[in-house]
Amino acid sequence: MKTPITLSLFLCFHCVGSLLAQEELASAEMKVKEYASTVVLPIIDKNKNIHIFGISDNAPSNKDVAHITYSTETTALTQTYYEKPKDVPFKQAVGIDVDASNTINIYFHNKGKGEFHSMVLDQEGNLGHQSFELKTKKEKVIQYLSVDNAFLMLTVSRNQSVLNLYEITGNTYEKTTFDLSGERFYSKDSKLVTLSDILGKASISSVTSELSNRAKDFGERIKIYPQKGTIIITLNNNDNGTRIITLDRQSNTASADYIPMPTKEFAEGAESSIKTNSFLFEDKIFSLIVSTKLLVIDIKNRDSKEVLKVLKFSPDQKISLVQSRSSVLPIGPISIATNNTKQKEKNAKKFFRDMKYAIYSGLFVQPFDAGLLMKIGGHTPPTSAVSTMGGPGTLSAGTDAFGNVTIASTAPVGTSSTGYSTSYGFETFTLLDSNSYDAMDNGTYPDIYDKANALTEDQKGIQLETLLKYEDYFIYGFYNKKEDRYRLVKIQP
Repeated sequence: MKTPITLSLFLCFHCVGSLLAQEELASAEMKVKEYASTVVLPIIDKNKNIHIFGISDNAPSNKDVAHITYSTETTALTQTYYEKPKDVPFKQAVGIDVDASNTINIYFHNKGKGEFHSMVLDQEGNLGHQSFELKTKKEKVIQYLSVDNAFLMLTVSRNQSVLNLYEITGNTYEKTTFDLSGERFYSKDSKLVTLSDILGKASISSVTSELSNRAKDFGERIKIYPQKGTIIITLNNNDNGTRIITLDRQSNTASADYIPMPTKEFAEGAESSIKTNSFLFEDKIFSLIVSTKLLVIDIKNRDSKEVLKVLKFSPDQKISLVQSRSSVLPIGPISIATNNTKQKEKNAKKFFRDMKYAIYSGLFVQPFDAGLLMKIGGHTPPTSAVSTMGGPGTLSAGTDAFGNVTIASTAPVGTSSTGYSTSYGFETFTLLDSNSYDAMDNGTYPDIYDKANALTEDQKGIQLETLLKYEDYFIYGFYNKKEDRYRLVKIQP
């Protein structure tokens, strides 16, 4: 019988020592007017220059679009203002890309009218506008993805198990259809349903191991993993196992697999009431099964289904539980949270119960030094959010294995600066051996959001924040209106 692992619960907090790894890449004095609502979109062009767009819907007519550019050739940080085309539906921003000519397109989708709009910035710095018809009346938009500097839209055909992937460039698009009608999909209560029944009614997040994710994202029961050549979708809407759908963009083929949950670890009766989730990391799947009395992590090879490790967490102990109250300011692609934490002595059984009943709960895995960092946690959003960000219509950003920014959303994008929304979460970290998957250490591990937040937590008037992956490090951009200065700071992971 496997020995239970002692479970120590911690939440990432701001670590002063981590600031030693920060380095200012560039800064410049400029004036940026504070608008009531702004979408912030970052991207890296083919010459490795950084572009940050702040698009407002209520600015003076000549200052709708703020464009901040960092040039790798001159290392200069400059600012330009443009007038937003009048026909562009600001609140329906869905993504950004860089095409073969190094032209940047920012996309807006008016689904009601079946229209796509794009603001086009060429290499000479001229801003233009394009539009075209794209009606999807018999399809449900599932996700927008900006990955590998391309812009994609994923839909599901209504009442069918058919996925459609649109690759949009400027004012043209190519559509690829993936027919999964021959596969079997099940609802939460194990009834046979179509893929449309599952995806069309669910909350979905886009995740990656390259950028640390919050429990709100890795706790979703349906997740999309965008990569350069493939898009993988995992379904945990049924507690019995994980359905994995792979869309191969190279061969335009789709496949589906199923990996059952090891629910035999749980006894009958009260123990049969469980909650499950999973996370894909490289060629492994990390499955989580939790009841009010037991938590199990099952690690398998995705292809062979070989069990690599089973970790059992014991509730029979007192633990130091750190709970968080996060105030999250919506800033477009990235929301950086300020955490207020409170430490209590509770037993692990309370953690299991919180995991089971949290709105979002799951696990997340990413490389860390010579091992793997596994994060287990849950999140409950506020009952009445001040901001419209955070629900359907939210933009979120990550990076794929090639260091490209991924923006995923279910439009229209909601924005607001009327105040912060407060949510409640909890997390624990376990460092695993990357070969044996044995638990090596429990502790505090500040992630990229904590490092970025530590740079500005004592400053007021921070605007146009953004975070993106650049080569093997991250860049955090922010405007300090007290200093009238925009900064780009290099942060080591």
